[in-house]
Amino acid sequence: MAQTNSLVHHAQKKNFKGTDIYVTIRLNDECGNGHQDFSITASIYEAGKPHTDRYLITCGCCHKEIVEAFPEFKMFIDLHLSDYNGYPMYTISNGLYHIQNSSKAVAMDYLRCTEAEYDLLRKADNEREFAVLLLYNTDLLKRWNAETNRAIASLEAYTGDTFIVDSVKTQLVYDAAQVAADNELMTPEYFSDAAVQGRRQSAKQKAIADKIADMQANYEEKLRKEHAEHVIKTQIVALGFTNIYGVIVYDHNKTVKFNWNEGTYSYRFTPEDIALIKSSITLPDGYVFQD
Repeated sequence: MAQTNSLVHHAQKKNFKGTDIYVTIRLNDECGNGHQDFSITASIYEAGKPHTDRYLITCGCCHKEIVEAFPEFKMFIDLHLSDYNGYPMYTISNGLYHIQNSSKAVAMDYLRCTEAEYDLLRKADNEREFAVLLLYNTDLLKRWNAETNRAIASLEAYTGDTFIVDSVKTQLVYDAAQVAADNELMTPEYFSDAAVQGRRQSAKQKAIADKIADMQANYEEKLRKEHAEHVIKTQIVALGFTNIYGVIVYDHNKTVKFNWNEGTYSYRFTPEDIALIKSSITLPDGYVFQD
């Protein structure tokens, strides 16, 4: 058996319910993301017809059709897009999203978890670190590993090769030692509904405060921009130039440009006008004239 970092198995079944179905199962880093992932896809054609686009019925993640034709491939469908550890794609981010936004059935299917585990993980809300800690306190990690070990063994049997891991990262990023240390410090009260609700309320209040602070910062920035333009243009008007549509103040690079709108009916500043303005007004700090 050759050692390889890429296991790929092809299977086909002709004239199955009026179709020819071609399945590809892989475990590798085909996408170059730094982690080896499972994938199972198919191309399904009209039976007995040339395998061209004209006779293509469907392709891609045709998991319903695949499992009907190949029930033994169910384990690979369960692991589709999971990594070599069995961790679902973007385990924490996607997992929390489905728990908060999808049905219980969808979330449980995505995480391959029990109802009790789902109820436990719901406590995490948006706390990513807490979600990892909760995972650590379930059998999910061990079960995911066991599922992927069985699938790898099957792929090795299909291909005759031995799988080697050369991934530099996984779909579940966490420091096992730190999680274990944190877990030792956690009391049963930390996982209680009251404690979870308290953290949620604190997070909500922090989000409100952060939003208000951000709005205040944006407001102050708008005031600064408007004040700078006001200071510049009032000085120009004070020199007798009441038609100032030909002057523009660019705040992104803090420059003042004359005659920027060529082709309009705005007053055209002469070289003498511009020289007078430049020698007579004081620009706010950081602003310069643009030639």
